[in-house]
Amino acid sequence: MILLLQRFVIALASVLKYKVTVKAPAKVRPLGEVRLVQAAANGKIASILVRENQVVSSGQVIAKLDNIIVQSQKRQLLASIEQIEQQLNNYGKNIWGLH
Repeated sequence: MILLLQRFVIALASVLKYKVTVKAPAKVRPLGEVRLVQAAANGKIASILVRENQVVSSGQVIAKLDNIIVQSQKRQLLASIEQIEQQLNNYGKNIWGLH
């Protein structure tokens, strides 16, 4: 009876599909050269333009940064430029006034 049950289980296992998970120690290594990837600027990511495991090429845009900080810095720089231009105009007027 046990022998018949074993044969039935073996026959059933050879026909049925089933998933097997095996845990084992392993080392994961890249196939190609390891390269450091970093952004040209700091900031928060606004959107990611590639999928996980997608092959990308050199120079390809893979994400867009939120530009709120950059826009704020731009406004500050433009304000500084305007202030310096006004100072230059005042210095010019003062120099011409001395003549």
